[in-house]
Amino acid sequence: MRNDEKTAYAFLIIPLICVGFILFTIFYLFGSSLSVEGGGLGLQNFARLFTSDPYFWPALWHNVFWMIWAVLIPIGIGLIFAILLSRNIRGESFFKGVIYFPALLAGATIGVIWKWFYLPKDYGVLNTILNGLGLMGLGNPVTKLWINDPSPPVPFLTLISLPIFTVSVLFIVLSFKPKISTSKLCLVTGLIGVAFPAGLFFSGVVSTSLVSILLASSWAGSAVSMVMFLAAMQAIPKSQLEAAKVDCASEGQILRHIVLPSLKSVIIIMIILSAISSMKAFDLVYTLAGMEGGPGHHAADVLALYTYRTLKTGDYGYASAIGVVGILVTLIPVILYIIMLTRREER
Repeated sequence: MRNDEKTAYAFLIIPLICVGFILFTIFYLFGSSLSVEGGGLGLQNFARLFTSDPYFWPALWHNVFWMIWAVLIPIGIGLIFAILLSRNIRGESFFKGVIYFPALLAGATIGVIWKWFYLPKDYGVLNTILNGLGLMGLGNPVTKLWINDPSPPVPFLTLISLPIFTVSVLFIVLSFKPKISTSKLCLVTGLIGVAFPAGLFFSGVVSTSLVSILLASSWAGSAVSMVMFLAAMQAIPKSQLEAAKVDCASEGQILRHIVLPSLKSVIIIMIILSAISSMKAFDLVYTLAGMEGGPGHHAADVLALYTYRTLKTGDYGYASAIGVVGILVTLIPVILYIIMLTRREER
């Protein structure tokens, strides 16, 4: 065996050890969910989880919705920031530092900052701003509770999410070179952007409390996305951009045919990482919404927080069952990513 081959195998030792610890933890967790020790009831844990638990399905839905939000909103905002800051504007370094700052903060710290921002009545920052802008008619924001509100999102949050959602979907879909025309794509994306947040408001599938927490999570998530996209843009050969300008290509054409296709792999990676991160949501929810996961019937509860709350009661077998379900859901985007990589290598 050559020295370079030995070196390559040596580099695999530490990752294999880490994988071993991870697999041991997963199998131990699954075994705990089937055990009868510590209050466990074997397979009855899963039967109870899927049939008679009033808190499991809402918590799972909140994680799924968080995953959808994390894939669209923070990635879309980060992509927009990256495109704007790649144009050598004045104060570029300052804006990069300001936008990236939230990514340096711990989730609990972000929660404390946004908890102050969402303070109720007229001493919260958000309520004060809305009151100063004369927007008291939108759900009477001067007395809005935000984090402690189990009702559907107020029209103000709907108006915020509408343009962000539309632009996010537009940028992400354009990066995959759709066959439909740009005008039709913009029309479809606009309709989705109107229907999605409006549907949230009228159907009440999520609460104001959960959407408020998601806005806080987007603050840091968009910063990480921006840095990833800026780094990928630096790898685009300048000769391609200069050749496109010589051919009189517009900024929009350069963006669509050169920049976005070059970011395709980064977008896929960010989608996978964001989806996985959404399933690990805990510290931000715990800091903002408390142990019970929000007001009402746990209006902002997530699986990680529900698992922690169950562990506090000493029901370790049932908590392990919840954790197993969380792991299985988290594996879905990972498996999809592996399938995509395999197909790409086959090509």
